[in-house]
Amino acid sequence: MKNVLHIESSKVIRKIFSSAINSLGWNYLYSVEKTKEISEIVKERDINFLIISYETEGMELIDVLKELKKINKKDLVIIISTTKEEIAYKKDMFELGVMDVLHKDMTYEELVLYLKKIMELSSLEKQYRGIKIGMLDDSAIALNIAKSVLTLNKFYNVDYYKDENEFLDNISKYDIYLVDLILPKISGMTIISNIREKYPEKKIILISGMGNPENISNALQIGANDYVIKPFNPMLFIARLRVTIRDYMLTKELKNLALRDAMTKLYNHQYIYERVKSEVSEVNRYKNKLSVIMFDIDDFKSVNDKYGHQMGDIVIKEIVGIIKNLKRDCDIAGRYGGDEFLIILPNTDEEGAVAIAYRIRKAVENIMIITDEKITISGGVAEYKEGLNDISLVNLADERLYKAKNSGKNKIVK
Repeated sequence: MKNVLHIESSKVIRKIFSSAINSLGWNYLYSVEKTKEISEIVKERDINFLIISYETEGMELIDVLKELKKINKKDLVIIISTTKEEIAYKKDMFELGVMDVLHKDMTYEELVLYLKKIMELSSLEKQYRGIKIGMLDDSAIALNIAKSVLTLNKFYNVDYYKDENEFLDNISKYDIYLVDLILPKISGMTIISNIREKYPEKKIILISGMGNPENISNALQIGANDYVIKPFNPMLFIARLRVTIRDYMLTKELKNLALRDAMTKLYNHQYIYERVKSEVSEVNRYKNKLSVIMFDIDDFKSVNDKYGHQMGDIVIKEIVGIIKNLKRDCDIAGRYGGDEFLIILPNTDEEGAVAIAYRIRKAVENIMIITDEKITISGGVAEYKEGLNDISLVNLADERLYKAKNSGKNKIVK
């Protein structure tokens, strides 16, 4: 539940806000405390949203915002409410972390819609923080202006470059690129083409001091996703950047969904096999260790026949939950078939893989999924050795899995 703290002296305003906030299932708190006391309440009560009245008597709003900045609560959304059309120090307020200014004459319905929108925007802002942006422009003035605008809008994960070669040396680090069209050493068109060839899924915004339709059209055809004209309008610049980031995140999400098994959310057969091939290639290059585990649910057909496919799905999900909890972060797990699962273990020898396989097998054995019915799994472990390839490595684990099943089940064979 979201905790909303409202700093407001008017009982009428508080009643409207509390009704709107409670209707969204959020927890409404109010206070008429001043300055340092507000930051203490934010820390103690784990406040997510803070709405401060600009007209609160006896309170220096800038001092309050400075105190809040000291506690460094990154997920805190701060909104200033006011009856005025214009307020002083607005720029300072935004620099100190204010997200928006709202007018108090909103109706109840307008306020509910506004709060929902603010929630969506704050959620997007959290996601934006993980996006890395690289900006290239040979103008120090342009870079400083962009930095000021981006920082004001809470885009902190940005690197700024004046030199084309330094930028190209680091392009793998970024998700979004802002590239000037006219550069002294290498043209912006060439850089955009280079990025697009290497990273087809990433997003590029062209920055141009000229509104020449032919240049912009060429850049978009080469691979830019959007463009802004210098000197750019800050509001339009940020809006287009946010749209570009949203498209990038949606593309990533769709790509991720395409790689996942719908029921278990593990990687699907196609991806997990491609990943084995990729990991084998890495081992051949860097001479690291690599092992795989193939699991299969024992007597799974009888579970489906006896209890139905819905119960079979529950069994699969329970076992997948155990695999996710007990595998390491570096391990890659996939649903290989109906009741078969493949785990890739980078930098792991056979003994290390056996230890993980044993823990998973034992955890499955010890849980009660179906009353009076013990569910178990069997597993085969194989370590990559010279002379194997991706196909033979998986086949070796599969052969050992069936040795485990044919020798009594509920076993791990290496």
